[in-house]
Order: sequence, then C-alpha cells, then structure tokens
Amino acid sequence: MREALESQQITEQLSCWIDLIFGYKSCKEEAERYDNLFHPYTYEQDIFKLDDLDTIQMAQLNISEFGQIP
Repeated sequence: MREALESQQITEQLSCWIDLIFGYKSCKEEAERYDNLFHPYTYEQDIFKLDDLDTIQMAQLNISEFGQIP
C-alpha cells in the first residue's frame, strides 16, 4: 500500500485530485466539465428552508449517510 501511494503515478496525479476536492474543479462550470457533481442535498445549505417536512427529513438522511460538501 505504501509503495502504491508513494509511486510516481500518484505523485503526478495528486494535484488533480486536490483540485477536484478543494480547488477550482469542485464548483460551477468546472465541476460539470470534470463530472465532479454530487446530489444537491449534499451541498451546504439551510435545509430547514426546504418545502415540507418529508423533504427536510430526506435531506437530513442524505447528509447523515453521505456527508456534506463545504
């Protein structure tokens, strides 16, 4: 495992991964271009402004199961 993580291939791709998670490829048009999109409920928002109780509960369950994107 350590050899794989320290390999040349990982070294070359690490900056791409960082851009997908934290950088410019994580939002808006660039996220679409790189197919880096997630369900709308995983993005940070005030879920209590949603339409009804069922939708709020569904959003809460989605966040508890999959996490929330900053």
